[in-house]
Amino acid sequence: MEKDRYLISCNQQLLEMFELAKHSKDTDRQKFRLEGYMQAGIELGIFTKQQADKIMNRAHRQVFLEDTESEQEATTN
Repeated sequence: MEKDRYLISCNQQLLEMFELAKHSKDTDRQKFRLEGYMQAGIELGIFTKQQADKIMNRAHRQVFLEDTESEQEATTN
């Protein structure tokens, strides 16, 4: 798997997991699978631990801040 495809796949899985968490769904299975997937990316030299953390934080913000921003807009209108 080429690096770009791996990163896209990783990001997509993160977004899906955070969407489930946002709706109070059980994410244990996805979480453990994704931890292993990201660790493999680190071991293969696709990204560093710090880069993996940034990818995860960006996906988290994308899912949860999107919701917060729409709530803020709704209360100001």
